[in-house]
Amino acid sequence: MKTSLIVGSMFSGKSTLLNKQIREVRRLDCFHVMVFKPFIDDRYDSKTITTHDQVKEKTNLLIKHPLDIWNFYQEAKPNINKNKKTICFIDECQFISPVDTLVKVIRDLNKNKVDVVAAGLDMDKFGNPFGATPSLMAIADEVNKLKTKCGNCGEDSYTQVSLSENKEIIDIGGSESYMPVCKNCYFEFMEKIERVAN
Repeated sequence: MKTSLIVGSMFSGKSTLLNKQIREVRRLDCFHVMVFKPFIDDRYDSKTITTHDQVKEKTNLLIKHPLDIWNFYQEAKPNINKNKKTICFIDECQFISPVDTLVKVIRDLNKNKVDVVAAGLDMDKFGNPFGATPSLMAIADEVNKLKTKCGNCGEDSYTQVSLSENKEIIDIGGSESYMPVCKNCYFEFMEKIERVAN
């Protein structure tokens, strides 16, 4: 059993890769698949993991607390075919808290021979480690950090910056609200914000 993490900036293809993996294992008869995402992510469709280009995979449950994942698994466990491998997919893991509970749930799933694949932003719009993702990176067996192109100069993305004036860390949005940026453009962007603020 293992935990795999897909991280990166917005628009780097995290949900696209997650959806691809979900589709691949759903086609096989030897897997039992569980798919979760936080209830807070309702940008496109509250019942699916939806990519920015509208590719959708159905979720089993919208979660408000990490224990929702564990409770769902415990209820499903008696009905899971013993010959099938169970895989748990979690999207937008940065929004799931408390972090220590999520870490424990994932470790407990691994103890029960359940593979976990989670995807999420590794940094928030201020360039700081975001939510549960850093802790999950620490316990993961493998981490796949994806990149896209900087929306300003075309170099590989480092993080994303907010195009709105909303100062909240959690601010659900898409391309109208965020732009992926490379490290150099990120520092230039943040310097401009600091100058305007002063």
